[in-house]
Amino acid sequence: MKWLDDLAAWFLEHVDEVAEVAGPLLNLPVVMIGPIVLYVVQQEEVVLQGKVTRYPVEDRDELADHVFNEPRRINLRAWIGGILPWAEGLDLGGPAIKHIALSWLQRNKVPVWYISRMAVYPNMVITMYRPLYTPLAQNAFLADIQLEQVKFGKEPKAEAEPPPEEPTDEGEAPVEEVPEEE
Repeated sequence: MKWLDDLAAWFLEHVDEVAEVAGPLLNLPVVMIGPIVLYVVQQEEVVLQGKVTRYPVEDRDELADHVFNEPRRINLRAWIGGILPWAEGLDLGGPAIKHIALSWLQRNKVPVWYISRMAVYPNMVITMYRPLYTPLAQNAFLADIQLEQVKFGKEPKAEAEPPPEEPTDEGEAPVEEVPEEE
């Protein structure tokens, strides 16, 4: 879908600007996955986990020498619905558009910002999206969503070689013309 591709491209190009805006957004009653405003978040579970490396040392106990953080994982259960009155300028659209956008973000593994009421989490990818339709809501649906933080490696920057200098007329050897063979 062209409009979602354009939206994702814009979002990735303007990540720094979104980060500047995200701070004040924490004061609003808004929860967003990228450009998608969530209606009501019933449950938000942020999983912060570390891993300890352990190595056996001859006849002694294991040696635990390093601890590193695993990527953050966030599990959500949220109602996704129509445009909220206080988020009119921010919101993407109604429930059908939000469903299409969330499905697209999950399938294409596009990194987005997750803005909750507690913090702003950059570089989150939707690893699981499960919409649950219920007759209780006409203009909304319930969804279980799992986000996982991705880390990007730094790209090595190759230094460009200066272009070769163009020869000048001064000091060049004369060019001999070679006759063509018949």
